[in-house]
Amino acid sequence: MSLTVGVSDEGGLHGVRSDTRKLGHVWELLIVEPQAGEVHAPRAERLPPTQPDADLRSSGMLRALCALGYDVETARGQSPIMAQMNVAPSTSVQLSTGESSPARALYPVRARLRDGTEIAIRPIVPEDAEREQDFVRALSPESRYFRFMTTLRELPPNMLHRFTHPDFERELALAAVVGKDPSARFIGVARCVADSDRSSAEFAIVVADEWQNRGVGTRLMCELMRAARAIGLRRLWGDVLASNMRMLGLMVSLGFELQPAPEDPLLRRVVKFF
Repeated sequence: MSLTVGVSDEGGLHGVRSDTRKLGHVWELLIVEPQAGEVHAPRAERLPPTQPDADLRSSGMLRALCALGYDVETARGQSPIMAQMNVAPSTSVQLSTGESSPARALYPVRARLRDGTEIAIRPIVPEDAEREQDFVRALSPESRYFRFMTTLRELPPNMLHRFTHPDFERELALAAVVGKDPSARFIGVARCVADSDRSSAEFAIVVADEWQNRGVGTRLMCELMRAARAIGLRRLWGDVLASNMRMLGLMVSLGFELQPAPEDPLLRRVVKFF
């Protein structure tokens, strides 16, 4: 089943109905699952309050769809104010026993941010070592500390090698990229490593400072969740510094639960069940 929803030139909505309440403007996404020769009543999913003229590419709408368990692929419309999202239910495949993970087969993908910037999201490969190091060096001290919880200024050689040579059997490392080779550069990185039982994975994410609050983190997390579902994971979790309020807010908006981190009051554990 797939559904395309979008904003028309006249401002109308396709596949979406709105309901204005005292608490704000609430969208209900109507998901119709037709069968040949049959008509089915639509299933409504309530999305978070948003503005009446909200662009469906907005992070709020994208986060809501991802939190509901739908894979979202943005598609370019026919006019500057047209925005479409192809929404499809997540599929599941088995963990690989070969040299590569089936999740890697989902990529690369292209996405368009709220401001119209086009980015690519793809797996990190060994040839990205220089890009990865440049990305980390360019982070502000605060962003590096939020990500690594240390004061490092660049990745040590062993860590750089590990980050650019992920174990395909249990790890996925994704980069958000702008530009084209050879000048392409990383603007965000997200990765997850499966636990020993292969039912859950720990994740980490960081976005370049000048690209924060533009939807890069939302898009990366949605792709990481899509990949996690694809390999059959049932839980995604990570530890976030309690002072990193923006990251905690993003996680809550994506449907993660906030829990105390074991044995460390300075951390919050964020958990998403699939």
